Amino acid sequence: MELIEIEAFVTIVNSGAFTRAADRLGFSQPAISRRIDLLESELGAAMFERLRTGARLTDAGEAFLPFALRVLADLHDGASAVRELSSGDRGTLTLVIVGTLASTSLMERLKQFRATHPGIRLRLETANSDGVSHLVRSGEVQLGLRYYDVSSTALYTTPVADE
Repeated sequence: MELIEIEAFVTIVNSGAFTRAADRLGFSQPAISRRIDLLESELGAAMFERLRTGARLTDAGEAFLPFALRVLADLHDGASAVRELSSGDRGTLTLVIVGTLASTSLMERLKQFRATHPGIRLRLETANSDGVSHLVRSGEVQLGLRYYDVSSTALYTTPVADE
């Protein structure tokens, strides 16, 4: 299944006709019809009833529509996320800390970080020291703060404070 097939499908739904969809997408009407034929062949069902006045969704088309809309929305969101990353301080930082650190001055520093970097979404998790190491090592989080140094070639560690 190709993206253009899904775009054609949704554009036909929104415009009500193959010809109007072709105009909106900048393709010929036969090219749009061919894309829908390929989609219907792959899905094994007709997506539209072709009428003299346009096109109407079949039951199969109705069933497919929410998924097609979600695919296009997710692709749009993904492209926006990539564009935002290239424009500076954007993205998500995932931090896991030992729970008892949540009651220290660290929380104040995290608030300051959020204030100075509003485009970065800060996701915070808690775990015990071994859990912190596991989450960082597995790639589930980007940064971890734990007690005690850990000797591991799989982690880069540096002391940041003394008690």
